[in-house]
Amino acid sequence: MFENIELILDVFGRPVFVLPVELPKEGCIVSVQHEGLLFFTAQGCIGKVGSVDDALLALVASQKEVGIIVYPEGSTSPCPSCLTHIAKVDAREIG
Repeated sequence: MFENIELILDVFGRPVFVLPVELPKEGCIVSVQHEGLLFFTAQGCIGKVGSVDDALLALVASQKEVGIIVYPEGSTSPCPSCLTHIAKVDAREIG
């Protein structure tokens, strides 16, 4: 389970997360919680990022979807220059 991610804002100011793990073809769901962000696939929770700034939580919670770039930890190839997945956002706990 990963605990750290990289954040990029696209040209429209929308969040794009760079995840250090491979995702299944169907991608993942990002759950916005008061204590941070949880990342789920059909297999369950694959990542929990705590201590997230309130402004970022609000930004993610305001989105229906966010972009994902998969760049596994330890990879020696260049980071992909485009999205590899689109994740649905679940912000029921916040909103």
